[in-house]
Amino acid sequence: MSGSKLDQVVKGAPPPGTVIPPISSRSPSPDPLSDHTESQTSRPTARSLSSDPLAALPSSPPQIYLNLLILEASLRMQYLTLRARRRQHTFFLLILALWNIGFFYALFLRPREDGSGVGGSVYWVIEITEKVALMGGVVTGILLWGTGQWDRGVRWPRRWVGVANRGLRSINAKIVVIKGPWWIELLGLVS
Repeated sequence: MSGSKLDQVVKGAPPPGTVIPPISSRSPSPDPLSDHTESQTSRPTARSLSSDPLAALPSSPPQIYLNLLILEASLRMQYLTLRARRRQHTFFLLILALWNIGFFYALFLRPREDGSGVGGSVYWVIEITEKVALMGGVVTGILLWGTGQWDRGVRWPRRWVGVANRGLRSINAKIVVIKGPWWIELLGLVS
């Protein structure tokens, strides 16, 4: 995206090459530059582009509005990034939980093939493979918690809106998450 196109989107600037009519000055005397000729209408003057010398200050309303737009875009990007991260981690944890539940059932709850009780297998290779798979799933879960992936991937994205709203309270702003229909949210959770 080019710089002028970005200015149009973010700042609401007019397209390049358009002539901006001069803003009426505060003095009652007419502007000596208001005599328009063909050469002046094709090229806007510096006076017509910036009539207010205070417009470039950080405390001017256009700059405040621009900063709020940038803040809004940044917060939206952070929210979407954290939501995607939370969905990925939730999906992985769901698969890990199903893995552990499946092998726990196979090792301890499933009836044996020979009818001599529950849990395990008649074949020692299958039983050892199930034990290794269950231990691998449990160790993976412990490593996810121990390395902080649980906090970064699931816990922090869920708390981010509340923490960000607490920080935005000083400028009288608030993040509002608009939820869609429940089935779209459910599809988004597993996508």
